[in-house]
Amino acid sequence: MTALRVIRFDLLQPTPLLNVTLRQHWQKRRQAGKGVAWDVKVAMVQAGQAIPPVPFQRARVTIIRRSVGTPDRDGLLRGVKALVDCLLHPGTPRLVRGKM
Repeated sequence: MTALRVIRFDLLQPTPLLNVTLRQHWQKRRQAGKGVAWDVKVAMVQAGQAIPPVPFQRARVTIIRRSVGTPDRDGLLRGVKALVDCLLHPGTPRLVRGKM
């Protein structure tokens, strides 16, 4: 059995919640997703972590989010979608025939 690889990094800004992303134009939402991907890459390099060349087959993700208010569960789960997407698909996310 191989040892677990731990990747830890801190993002400077919280991810937007569900209500914010639902009301964005699709192009702005896409640009925000790319922005999160770049933020993750910068945070990993600053933390001294190597960016994995291929996605993990299986991963456990723990996110600690600090903000002023207390968002609801749906808002939290949808708010980290862009973050999880960029971890699952290294590089800039792109759609091919409507699929990731």
